[in-house]
Amino acid sequence: MLKIFNKEYPIGNIEFRLIATVVTSLFVFLFLWILEPFDLNRLTSPYKPLIMAGYGLICLIVLLLFYVLLPLLLKKLFDDRNWRVYKEILWQSFHLILIGFVITIYEALIGTRPLHWMGIYETIAKTFVVGFIPITVLTYVNQIRLLKKHLNEATVINESIDHKKGLENEQREAELVNIESDNKKESFDCEIQNILFIASLGNYVQFFEERENKVNKAILRATISSIEQQLSAYPDIVRCHRSYLVNVKCISRIEGNARGIEICFESTDQTIPVSRRKVAAFMALMNG
Repeated sequence: MLKIFNKEYPIGNIEFRLIATVVTSLFVFLFLWILEPFDLNRLTSPYKPLIMAGYGLICLIVLLLFYVLLPLLLKKLFDDRNWRVYKEILWQSFHLILIGFVITIYEALIGTRPLHWMGIYETIAKTFVVGFIPITVLTYVNQIRLLKKHLNEATVINESIDHKKGLENEQREAELVNIESDNKKESFDCEIQNILFIASLGNYVQFFEERENKVNKAILRATISSIEQQLSAYPDIVRCHRSYLVNVKCISRIEGNARGIEICFESTDQTIPVSRRKVAAFMALMNG
């Protein structure tokens, strides 16, 4: 049971986090307005709807800053490949504590509760208790749901890969290609069928080639989009992620986890992620 807390979990792209932030903030407003918990039913102010909306606005601001923007600023800390279930729960719990603290300040400003340490503690504790169990349960359930979904996707693609391997026994003819750097001062020659994948390294790209069961690496000053354009005539070289091009003929199998599906090769342990936006197109290509 405890092992699931160390399982992979997707941190979500910015669009997902924005939608989740808006939905959560709207839910908080409607929850407080309709049910009026925490003695809010005793509030007699004519501005009661605006006061309720203020709680939702607090959630919106806090989540925009720490749920949406913070991962963009601290990309190494919020690396999707290192994200786990327990990190997601801790991160969401931090949001609860921060929202509880800001709510205390908000209530003091609008005059519904005096500002003192006991009040701060009570508000934070209430916010945490109300939100922690739903967050833990929803994260747990979502991890299982995503894992099953991506394992099924991997199974479907692997069946297609195995089927194609049975049909394609002939030796592929070597085809030499010349790839230029963006400044046209450098170039890289390789046989297209030997390319496993190409990875973006900022202003550079790194080529991974398989030769005699060994993986060789080469670096060229270029963007991944530039390389994609130069290799557009080769349908086996496809963009599976914003940072990767992959040779679909060299894929040995697909693995799935809660974050998504990943491409595996026989000659290297390194796996390549398939972007969530590109999963449908990738599945169609592999199953075609």
